[in-house]
Amino acid sequence: MNPQSTHSVKFMIDGKESIQGDFQLFKNVDSRRLVLVLSDDSYSAEADDYFEALCKIRKTLEAKSIFPLCYGASRNVYRSTPDVIGTERALLT
Repeated sequence: MNPQSTHSVKFMIDGKESIQGDFQLFKNVDSRRLVLVLSDDSYSAEADDYFEALCKIRKTLEAKSIFPLCYGASRNVYRSTPDVIGTERALLT
């Protein structure tokens, strides 16, 4: 199955170097799957929405001192309710 879209994000490892990884988004009938390809590793999570899947992957990465450098990874970002056309967004507070 091909991803619906792919997004490149930089990551900080051990507070120093940054490397680039790719998030691949897959839309299933009743869930969303997010796959991160980072160097020779990959991480995946499935949830009701992409934001929750990102939170699951972020927890796994934090245990390895790997941090995504994007707003969706910030501690003060929260999921909003879908708008009229069903678009999911995140709110930065």
